[in-house]
Amino acid sequence: MDNYISTLIVKFASPCNLNCTYCYEYNTGDDSWKRKPKFFTSENAKYLNERIQEYLNIAPISKVNLIGHGGEPLLLGAEKLDIVLSTIKEGIEEKINFGMQTNAVLVNTDIIEVLKKHNVKCGVSIDGNSNHNKSRVFHNLPTMILSMDIKNFMRMI
Repeated sequence: MDNYISTLIVKFASPCNLNCTYCYEYNTGDDSWKRKPKFFTSENAKYLNERIQEYLNIAPISKVNLIGHGGEPLLLGAEKLDIVLSTIKEGIEEKINFGMQTNAVLVNTDIIEVLKKHNVKCGVSIDGNSNHNKSRVFHNLPTMILSMDIKNFMRMI
């Protein structure tokens, strides 16, 4: 059983709403991200659901963990995120656990409802104290966002 995959990390969104100066994806000179799809689609979700079902039929595991990642996965917005998660888990509701890594900046009531509906466990990326977060900035503003991250994180719990 140790040789079977139990966790999938899926890029739900390539773009990010932040422009962290240390970001390996966007700020190290590699611009290959410009040629990649921006968002995970409902068609991708349907295909992934089919493949997970096939895998669960042959692997001696009872559940699969799927972690939504990015860029920033919440850039999908509440409606598209709900569609993607619903499509991925269709027919395997009891056999899939969802997680997500987010910067939490885009959290709002609609997003929280979707996360709760699908029982998504979230990891919130925070670099550290306010001094560490000076590199964590918006694209158009040179301000750090630690206070916003913490406020939105508290809304999620």
